[in-house]
Amino acid sequence: MHLAVPARRRRTPAAVALVSALVIALAPLAPAAAVEATVDPDPSPGHIVVTVTDERTDAPLPDAEVALHPVDWDGLAAPLATVTTDPDGHADLDGTLLAPAGPYAIQVSAAGHETRWAADASDLALATAYAFDATAGQAVAVALPPLKGAVTGAVVAAETGEPLHWAEVCAAAAGEDGAVPDVWSCRWSNAEGAFTLPVHAGTYVVRLRAAERAAHHLAAPVVVEAGQTVDTGEIPLELLPELVPTAPATVSTATPVVGSPVTVTLPTFADPSVHTTVAWFAGERRKPVATTVSFVPARQYAGAVLRVALVSTLPGHRTRTQEILVGTVTGPRGPVTKPGKPEKPVKPPKPVKPGKPEKPGKPRHAAPVVQAPAPVAAARIGSVAKVSAPVVAAGATVSYQWLADGKPVKRTTRPAYRIGPRLRGEAVAVRVTVTKPGHASYVKVLRLGRAR
Repeated sequence: MHLAVPARRRRTPAAVALVSALVIALAPLAPAAAVEATVDPDPSPGHIVVTVTDERTDAPLPDAEVALHPVDWDGLAAPLATVTTDPDGHADLDGTLLAPAGPYAIQVSAAGHETRWAADASDLALATAYAFDATAGQAVAVALPPLKGAVTGAVVAAETGEPLHWAEVCAAAAGEDGAVPDVWSCRWSNAEGAFTLPVHAGTYVVRLRAAERAAHHLAAPVVVEAGQTVDTGEIPLELLPELVPTAPATVSTATPVVGSPVTVTLPTFADPSVHTTVAWFAGERRKPVATTVSFVPARQYAGAVLRVALVSTLPGHRTRTQEILVGTVTGPRGPVTKPGKPEKPVKPPKPVKPGKPEKPGKPRHAAPVVQAPAPVAAARIGSVAKVSAPVVAAGATVSYQWLADGKPVKRTTRPAYRIGPRLRGEAVAVRVTVTKPGHASYVKVLRLGRAR
């Protein structure tokens, strides 16, 4: 039952929050964002004009159902009026049915399209529905997305019936007079060969391709209605013909030697347009050391196993790959020195300058540290970072300085320091210095990690 709102009743913050929660509860019915409304002077006073279009084509949607729902303290009430759009996609709602004038929402639905709720231009999350003004007309524009369908099936090998993984399945809107489509939507088959290709309602040409197999087009275009799934069943793909050489490839030697060229003779085929590429590999190297028909092994390849890979291709045929194991490269190992180029003489080491003599009466000894300091607590925001005090000789002085990203932090000269939020993300460390007259200074920087 619809509970009307008194015309001059003041809305308290609690009441507004209640309406907010009730309108937010409608969110599952409105999967898309709220549709913005614009006030138009064309609608007559006291009327609401709703314009419904197809979101994909912007074409008007005739015979779309438009329902006017008041929104009160109990939430969304039953519709006060339900009308259908005319051939231009317009619907006229009588706003005077909202008595007294108050907030309202509009539900729009059409065959083959998703249902949408129209709310105020402010966000649904703020739970403000339309505030009707009886002295002026209002215009609301709603775009409905069309329901999607799907083309499903499975791709298998023609010779064995085994499923083909990663087969490409594409669909394109069928052109007029058998024209080849230029825009394709594609998906790939899974490990079971199955595929699902979502499409809008329409007529589609379906193409399937897979590695080493001939491309296949379905004999007839596939017609998909809005929200319909069309199963094409199992689709076999034929293997491409194999490349068979009339003469095999050969290598000039089975015992490659450092500095001597090794040549491979390419295979020949009945079709002279077959293209063959060459790649030489030495040892465990994955990157080819040469890509020419002849290769001269250098000294660094001595002891490595030499092999050559040949890849032959021809459109409409399977790629033919052949690897020939040549043998182990023999010969001296080491870098090659170019003949006639003398080696550079080795420069004698520079004389070491004598150090300054220490002043008499002030002998210097090792640093007066018996046990070095160590971190006790890591750097954490709000916690106290600590380091253990070093064990030093009698008469030694210990000082501390905390650092943030290598820069001193003011007034931090103790072994413990509480990490504040301003150091978040910076590298925290402490510099410990030990001094004693007549001894070398001891400086140690302890890193406690970044402040988190």
